[in-house]
Amino acid sequence: MGCDGEQLTVDLRGWLAARILKLAMEPPPGTPPPVGWHLVDEGPERSAPRGFIHLGAAEDFCGVLRDLAADPKGLIAEGGLDPRLFGSARNLVSLPVLGTFLRLCAGRTKCPHVGLLVGQRTTLGSLRLVGSLMRASETLGDALRALAAHLNVQNRGAVVHMEIARGVAVVSLALYEPMGEGAGSIYEGGLAALVRLMRELCGPDWAPLRS
Repeated sequence: MGCDGEQLTVDLRGWLAARILKLAMEPPPGTPPPVGWHLVDEGPERSAPRGFIHLGAAEDFCGVLRDLAADPKGLIAEGGLDPRLFGSARNLVSLPVLGTFLRLCAGRTKCPHVGLLVGQRTTLGSLRLVGSLMRASETLGDALRALAAHLNVQNRGAVVHMEIARGVAVVSLALYEPMGEGAGSIYEGGLAALVRLMRELCGPDWAPLRS
């Protein structure tokens, strides 16, 4: 049974890697959604257009706002967004629009780190195919390399980079384009998401080293 289980794991990793590679090779939509966000139907998976991300953990955005005693529907309307946008991890939003909305939420809730709170809701499941490939990886290094190599299927607004030196892995996040005032919230959310993913892979007591 051990051999069969090992074969099943190898086959799963191979299938996931092949599926992600196929998505990455498909041309993204030629014209980005004109309003900075897009509701995605239940059809086949597609990679995000440049500058956009699939919402993923932002599904829990409304829960974060409720925890802060805010009215999610009111803030979504004030931000000019559709409340259905936060109903599916597959929906698309541009990073500038998301950053602007995070700043609005931070101002209305008096919580400057609202982006961090949203990022903490990230799970391997919310990354869908990429998260499944990370979970099926043999080592933590393989999981992080899978994230760095394939995140662009889900997020085409930022890039994850990993370097290993003297036994220490350095993982960084960088945005493709200037973001203006919303950049801080996006970075906070992204780094909080990385920490949450590491704890899901390594256990809840894992903590990053700080230089």
